[in-house]
Amino acid sequence: MTVYRGLNVMILNNVTGAVFKSQYFDILGSAPQADSFANYLNSTPQGYIVMISNLDHCGDGNMSDIHFAAMRACGAPSTFVKGSVVGR
Repeated sequence: MTVYRGLNVMILNNVTGAVFKSQYFDILGSAPQADSFANYLNSTPQGYIVMISNLDHCGDGNMSDIHFAAMRACGAPSTFVKGSVVGR
């Protein structure tokens, strides 16, 4: 997976470890990307491993409770720490 500015998400099959899907979201450059990020996480099937990484600045100003709730639904702690690995 090539890493881009913003939030980089990789979803893994929890049994095989194979990449199910991956996507990046330039939330700093585009506020609508934050909604796309939340929708992407919310569409992840239960039981898959969700990994989120950040390159440069993730555009925190464009993220709201809805976006952080999507991360928490995937297993992120209530106080999200950049660099965390989460699972659904």
